[in-house]
Amino acid sequence: MTSQLILGNGSGVVIASDSATTINSHRAYESTDKVHELPAPHCLAVMHCGRGLRHKMPIGVLVKAWIRSLSDEPEESVEDYRNDFVSWFGNKVDRWQSALTRDAEAWRFLLDQVDELAKGVQWNLGRAEEGESPTEVVLGALRGANEMLARHDQIVSSATAESIIARWLEPDNTLEPPRPSLDESVRNFFGDIPRSETIDEEIQTFLRLVVEKGIEFPDGGWTTLNFVGFGANDLLPTVSWVDLGGSMEKTVWHRSPESRKPGQWGSSYALIYSEAQDDAIRLILSGWDPALSRKATDMAIDNLYASGKFAPPDQEPEGQGAPRESGLGSSKAEIIEAVQTAYDDLSYDKWIDKTYKTVAVMPLLDLAAAAKALVAVQALVLDIRGQLPSVGGHIDVATITVNDGFRWISRAEND
Repeated sequence: MTSQLILGNGSGVVIASDSATTINSHRAYESTDKVHELPAPHCLAVMHCGRGLRHKMPIGVLVKAWIRSLSDEPEESVEDYRNDFVSWFGNKVDRWQSALTRDAEAWRFLLDQVDELAKGVQWNLGRAEEGESPTEVVLGALRGANEMLARHDQIVSSATAESIIARWLEPDNTLEPPRPSLDESVRNFFGDIPRSETIDEEIQTFLRLVVEKGIEFPDGGWTTLNFVGFGANDLLPTVSWVDLGGSMEKTVWHRSPESRKPGQWGSSYALIYSEAQDDAIRLILSGWDPALSRKATDMAIDNLYASGKFAPPDQEPEGQGAPRESGLGSSKAEIIEAVQTAYDDLSYDKWIDKTYKTVAVMPLLDLAAAAKALVAVQALVLDIRGQLPSVGGHIDVATITVNDGFRWISRAEND
């Protein structure tokens, strides 16, 4: 894992990143470069986190190879740099892994998802009540899985996903070893689980959604790359990021949310953006933990209903058109949202507004010191909780400005 922080204002932008890498969730190393600077005349850096390999190649190696491919003319915007990298990745991936090998890897990742699906369906069958139709249990499990998948962002078109699935429905005896048809592989995983035409349709929907949504497909997990700095036409810094999932032929699984720019706060501009493990950083900057608040409110409401002091949520007493006077008078979801909104408003007035207005006027070197300290706190939190040190090692810090470009403030090899 990783902890990264970006603080910016009208003077420029500060980036800070730890250097820890976690292997197989139980071993951490502390010497990974996650910040990659671009040489002049480019005023930009790339930070990465998440999956460290893309088609077996370290993402840092790929970023540096892309940087070497750039011309001496800066791009007009940070978004252009990001888009150029995605295009480069799709066009150059054959240099380190063939299309045939990527296809085989994608096949394996899809079957991993089918395996997990079959195990989940089997678990539901084992918990079915006596007399419950096994076919209906299977359908319910499959529909629930598909509903969850459908909530994810769409990465590639349905036509692209269906084309891949259709190709794999045919066996390929030219490979070594030969690849069976996708239907045959699915049957092997599902074994004696009941099947029907409707069940098969839900399985086909599942396969399409895994490909379409990029669920551990085609290269197992996602890498996040943040492109930070200035385009040729910029006076304010921009953070433009992409989640990269892999490639098949020339199709790149990626999602590119809207970029972040400094907003007006007080007398100037401010930008605060954190990535990966950042719960402690967010708590310090915003003054509260939204996820924990939501869970606490949910638990408190459940306890109140269980005590009998309030009417059950989302129900009306029999014979009444409205909740009892002793009830809360609102659904559970409405109460949770009301508490969250109140916390947001209080947090804004007490902490967030002041934080952004301060960031807007801080000198860059002071911002750099603050960013380094906040990432260090995130690492300290893991230490005092006795957790795997997935954030740690040296904290690399740099500044990027329109006039001076990229400059290291703190780096392992320099300290």
